[in-house]
Amino acid sequence: MNKVFSAHSTIVVKQKRRYNIEALGCWICTLGTAMRKVPCTNEVGGIQVAKLYYRYGTMQSNKSNQIITTHHQYTTQGKQCLAYSTPIDTRSGYRKIKSRIGLELVCEYVTETIYQDVKALHEKNQVHAVVVDEAQFLSKRDVYRLSDIADELDIPVICFGLKTDFRNQLFTGSQVLLELADAIDELKTICQFCNKKATLNMRLLGGSPTNVGETIQIGDEEYVPVCRKCYKERLGLD
Repeated sequence: MNKVFSAHSTIVVKQKRRYNIEALGCWICTLGTAMRKVPCTNEVGGIQVAKLYYRYGTMQSNKSNQIITTHHQYTTQGKQCLAYSTPIDTRSGYRKIKSRIGLELVCEYVTETIYQDVKALHEKNQVHAVVVDEAQFLSKRDVYRLSDIADELDIPVICFGLKTDFRNQLFTGSQVLLELADAIDELKTICQFCNKKATLNMRLLGGSPTNVGETIQIGDEEYVPVCRKCYKERLGLD
């Protein structure tokens, strides 16, 4: 009886160890993800250096949700995080960032005085981060001003947006961010028509794919994320 109990105990202990190791692995993975989502200044040669980040993805890649989550992570720690978007995109309402799951965040619009505005707020009460939604619509000058915030004010700037339009051409803001950003991350989702990773945006008119029309056509009800193969096949591209 004792031998049976002892053997059973050994099995239980081994199982508990296995579960603990699995739990530890999940915890480390979660912690790593959280740390990647909340950028901070990095030490280089003993000097704290803020970065300009660009996190891009296709439509439906959770961009708005991530920017709201990033903002929340800073503010719940008592750290001031400033949120911005572009006046071109007003789908969420006036000065709002809204995700598909219903989360909302009040924001300001990026203007030509953004550097001066952030600097003034920073001098009154330390700004720990700046987040920017719909960064693909930024102008070249806008991106340079955001880089000045990171370089001159030592404040991390995290931009979220699309990389290319439905014709697979870079937006101005995306191109300059890809050129200037210190860190570039891809936000992933799956193709609308298969299970491959989506890398492109497809425009639908009456349910049919098209690659003609105005470059800036806001409204994800007309756009879907697709992989390269489905993009070429459905548009009849060689």
